[in-house]
Amino acid sequence: VAMINFRSGGTAPMSQTMAFGFLHMLGTAILLALLLQMLLPVAPTYADRLKVVAFIGVIAAFTAHMGQPIWWHWPWNHSLISAGYTFGSFLIAGLVLSYFVTPAKA
Repeated sequence: VAMINFRSGGTAPMSQTMAFGFLHMLGTAILLALLLQMLLPVAPTYADRLKVVAFIGVIAAFTAHMGQPIWWHWPWNHSLISAGYTFGSFLIAGLVLSYFVTPAKA
């Protein structure tokens, strides 16, 4: 089993790749913040909001990475490491967003 990604024209400069990567992560953070804002009535505390984002991270990691060994025959260790990275990024986002997305003061 092999997967080859060949681009005869090369790839974009790293600065462009980093810019698009940043926009991708920013978009994800904005979507998570909007979801947390909608869930404030049922997740009023910092810990509640963090649990929500962490659980979303578990779902995202499971969906995005754990099918690769099944469908594409990728090594399990690669998929587990990738899933851990994805979950970790959601956890870090949750630690920050849960602090800033709070119920309105009365």
